[in-house]
Amino acid sequence: WDSCNDLYSAHEVGGSTRTVDLFGTLFFGSAATFADHAQPTASDRAFANSWRRRWVRRTVVLNFLHCRVADASAIAALEAACKAYLDLGISVRLRHLSADARLILRETTQGAVLEERDADPQYDVAASTPVAIKPSQLQANRAPREETIVVRPAE
Repeated sequence: WDSCNDLYSAHEVGGSTRTVDLFGTLFFGSAATFADHAQPTASDRAFANSWRRRWVRRTVVLNFLHCRVADASAIAALEAACKAYLDLGISVRLRHLSADARLILRETTQGAVLEERDADPQYDVAASTPVAIKPSQLQANRAPREETIVVRPAE
């Protein structure tokens, strides 16, 4: 269980852009860790209160190439992170999300740029709690078919 909660990030700053590369799975168990990795820094807050904000555009890129957005809690955590940056006047770009995650976020997140690329992973986001697994399925070591999430690796 502890390894499921592992979410790592690498931060890269270049000019007026900060890139946060995320590694792991973002789901209800790792949403709090994501908030720590993706929250605005002290430098972001200082920028929001400075005079430079009028002439310099700051951007934060959240890169999900090595991170999977798994459920509705992950979507809520993404929305909260985007709102925190947008409230400071910092633009947000979400990169390498699955088509399903982009579709859900497009409806709920206003102001964030959802980049679409050929290398984006293909998987579904669980919209609700899966149905109960029957004892026979546990013995057969398989989940209900309609609730199975298929992950296709990016090429």
